[in-house]
Amino acid sequence: MKNLNFKALPSTTFGMYYVYLLKSLNFDQIYIGSTIDLRKRLKEHNQGKSISTKRYIPWKLAYYEAFEREKLARLREKSLKYNGNAMRELRKRIFLSESGAGFTLIEILVSMTIVGFLFSFGYASFRDFSRRQALAGVVKQVQGDLRLAQQKALSGEKPANVACTNPGNTLNAYNFFRSSASAYTIQADCSGSPTAVLVKTVNLPTGITIALSGVTPLNTIKFKVLGNGTNGTPATITLTQAGVPNPQFIIVMAGGEIR
Repeated sequence: MKNLNFKALPSTTFGMYYVYLLKSLNFDQIYIGSTIDLRKRLKEHNQGKSISTKRYIPWKLAYYEAFEREKLARLREKSLKYNGNAMRELRKRIFLSESGAGFTLIEILVSMTIVGFLFSFGYASFRDFSRRQALAGVVKQVQGDLRLAQQKALSGEKPANVACTNPGNTLNAYNFFRSSASAYTIQADCSGSPTAVLVKTVNLPTGITIALSGVTPLNTIKFKVLGNGTNGTPATITLTQAGVPNPQFIIVMAGGEIR
């Protein structure tokens, strides 16, 4: 029953008594009283006819309670005036602060705006952090698969494919091949097949792209068997995450070193 309209106040009703709470419009003050006629009493307060309230006019009616007996109204008035717990409970019910000041619509909107901003800022920070973590995870995965191809080439391990395992067929290299902007494969280059034998396919998470430069043939890093290095000059793998300003780079040196 806060911010009550003057016209909405109950008319004098025989046998009804009211305990009311006023809030000053210009000062951080509240006033508690009781009456049989709310309209008349509020008007008297705002006309300065009460010594207790005249210095803080104008007043608005923030809350009232109705009682059938005057004695009950007086007891409730005294309870609110002199019982701290009763007043604290009433403040909670009508959203008054401990100082007695209520919250205006502008204050509520400002508070909501601040909360919304903090939530948006926190969400944006968490989203950016998640994206950076995802990119870092892909970097480690690509480095791991490069080392996998390198180790298989060093050991001369042939995949279970006739193009590599049939007598007379030799293993030449293991390839790291960028098959698209969002995927790569690990392949075995064997003499028994005109095309490389697929060993592993990796699709990158949504939003992350991969590029490969500095090698011939295009998009392929060849790890030659028996530790004979790679297919030329240092190769650069560039990993980019949408929304993250700084891409990550992996360098594969001509001798096979992965940085």
